[in-house]
Amino acid sequence: MNTLFLLVAAIAVPMAVSAYAAPKDLRGITDIVKNIVGIIVPILFLASLAGFLFGVGKFILSADSEEGRESGKKMMFWGVVAFFVMASIWSILSIAKYTFSL
Repeated sequence: MNTLFLLVAAIAVPMAVSAYAAPKDLRGITDIVKNIVGIIVPILFLASLAGFLFGVGKFILSADSEEGRESGKKMMFWGVVAFFVMASIWSILSIAKYTFSL
């Protein structure tokens, strides 16, 4: 899972950064950060969903093993927690964006 994330990050981030000219003011810097976050956040949502689904699969396929079921439950739990935290942060940033007209 970590290898996939690092591979996607190694490909996506340099492509996103190289597409921009040097910013001239704070607005330019915030636009660049906003665009990079806009690329990375959906990838993180997908990673948390994949982790959750992997946990579901592990839970189902390890129905006869108590240790396998516990491992699957743990993966599902942390997948849901990661998804909730990312959705919460994204919502708070969206509220701040529209409140302060950023």
